[in-house]
Amino acid sequence: MKKILPFCLTFIFLFILTITFSSCSDAPSASGFSYAQADGGVKITAVRVRSRTLKIPESYQGQPVVEIADSAFYRSEDLRTVTIPASVKRIGVSAFGDCEKLNTLRFEEGGSCTIGESAFQGCVLLSKVEFNNSVVSVEDYAFMNCMRISHIKVGKELTAIGHDAFSGCERMLLLINNNAYAQEYADANSIVTDFFDSDYFFYIQLILAFIVGVAVLVLINFLTKKKKKNKKST
Repeated sequence: MKKILPFCLTFIFLFILTITFSSCSDAPSASGFSYAQADGGVKITAVRVRSRTLKIPESYQGQPVVEIADSAFYRSEDLRTVTIPASVKRIGVSAFGDCEKLNTLRFEEGGSCTIGESAFQGCVLLSKVEFNNSVVSVEDYAFMNCMRISHIKVGKELTAIGHDAFSGCERMLLLINNNAYAQEYADANSIVTDFFDSDYFFYIQLILAFIVGVAVLVLINFLTKKKKKNKKST
């Protein structure tokens, strides 16, 4: 009986695993994603892989990946870095919403992507964002409350920015490359576009003032001691 028991337990364990995997109708692809048809290619609808670094594939079974579906990565707890290929034309509503550990977002060059409503809203640790001239539109609330974004560089290709797209991004500096529309949007929404008007420059001034102040005090203390020493020697 004791010899049979381990074999029985092993059989039961393997049987449970078989039932579990065979019952998954929405099984991910080999790369760990689930796909659906979309206009002009396929879209990613979900992910089943727990990974800190995520690079969206450019194609799947010979078709380009053109979209990331609504809520596809919503509240993914492990995400730290995401790279979007040039093939992606749209990032859906709340696609990466509330990914609280996400800190880096990078678009590959040569794309023309629209960032959907609330796509990155609530990514509170997101600090590095690289559009790389591949973003043409940013919809409402797309980066709302991404309070750690330091700066975003935009080019002439960005022609639409939605309501409160960067609301709550208090530290953000919008670097504009001769984009009159982006400049107008920034002015209307009190977004800083000049480094010398930013909080960073203000903090640098404070640090420099502190360093100069300390240096002056040290110099005064040195000269005072030297003067006293000269008096004693005379």
